[in-house]
Amino acid sequence: QAETYLLAALRGNPAGMLPASGGLHRPLLGVRRADTEGACRELGLEPWRDPQNEDSAFRRVAVRAAVIPALSEATGVGDPVAPLAQAADRAALDAEALDQWARRAATDSVADLARLPQAVRGRIVGTMILRAGARVTRAALDAVEALVMDWRGQGPVAVGAGLVVARADGKLTVTREKGVRDAR
Repeated sequence: QAETYLLAALRGNPAGMLPASGGLHRPLLGVRRADTEGACRELGLEPWRDPQNEDSAFRRVAVRAAVIPALSEATGVGDPVAPLAQAADRAALDAEALDQWARRAATDSVADLARLPQAVRGRIVGTMILRAGARVTRAALDAVEALVMDWRGQGPVAVGAGLVVARADGKLTVTREKGVRDAR
């Protein structure tokens, strides 16, 4: 969780993992590596060691091996893993709640979107863009946000993959169109 949180934060979106999400279950997510290794020793089990967990070419391993110890040393708070994991848990729960809210509030009505908090509105718009076949970027979300919250008659905004989001008759639409400024 600590590694996930830090890596996601460096991408601008601090995040964590849920112990269960969809069909994926992570029953040992909240258990420290030393504890699982100790349990294996007590039970006489030989744990499998993933060789990738020792290769600092992987960002996650580099964060675990260098950044987390450096955080401990720099802050003097001791082991930073527990508070980082706590923050990751909260981020995951918050994201799940916002995603649920966005699914319930999903709409293409500009008036309805404008009444929602930006975090929920962004999830709804992001889902519209994804379902249409484009990748969601911060620039695309910001450009569509302007169509909803700061509309001055501007035209459609390109969101990638040859798609545009337009505001017409009080609704947002995602269509294929060429020759429109790309928000990416």
